[in-house]
Amino acid sequence: MSVSIHEMRNRLSPSQFQLQRLLDAFEKEQKSYGDESKRSIQVLEDKCKQFADKQAILQTTLAERDAEIQALKAQLHDQITLKEQLRRTETKLDMQILENKSKADQIRVLTEQAEVVKKQHESEIRQKEELAKKQADLDKCSNFHDEILKAEQRIEEIRLERDEVRSTLSKVPTCVICLDKRPQMLYMPCSHFICCEGCGNRFDHCPTCRQKICGKITVYQ
Repeated sequence: MSVSIHEMRNRLSPSQFQLQRLLDAFEKEQKSYGDESKRSIQVLEDKCKQFADKQAILQTTLAERDAEIQALKAQLHDQITLKEQLRRTETKLDMQILENKSKADQIRVLTEQAEVVKKQHESEIRQKEELAKKQADLDKCSNFHDEILKAEQRIEEIRLERDEVRSTLSKVPTCVICLDKRPQMLYMPCSHFICCEGCGNRFDHCPTCRQKICGKITVYQ
């Protein structure tokens, strides 16, 4: 026949009953502490898992950011290299343009000089042809007096033309330094034609525009 707990407690002495109460309280408290510990452990495990998940996400994000930074560094390096190549190309083109301009100016001056020489040569040829024709006419002409008069008239015309040329030449500007001789020195690349040869060789910068002189061409008139 089974005995209830209440009956067993009634059979215990007061001291045993007190001890039993303490044991029951201890067991109850131990059970409560165990349950609380389990809940705390579960909470900690959940937090650890959340932390691990966040850490994994952060590691992935950090790796992505590192990859982006490396890509940006590579792109920046390429841009710097391209910019330097562009600067060198622009410098080379500027030098080539300046050199081509200087050569073009020299060619222009030489062409003008050649044109002047050509015209002088053609004029001399025409004069020689005219003189030869006149000489032939004189040889064929029986009236020397008329031919002499014509020759004198031609001489007078030539003299007048010479005086006109001299008058024109007298109006040509003189050297801006000595104010005496005619300009003979052409400065490059500014193309200023203002100094005689003696004065022009003294300068490294053009007296008119102050630009550095890269070349000097002597023009004989």
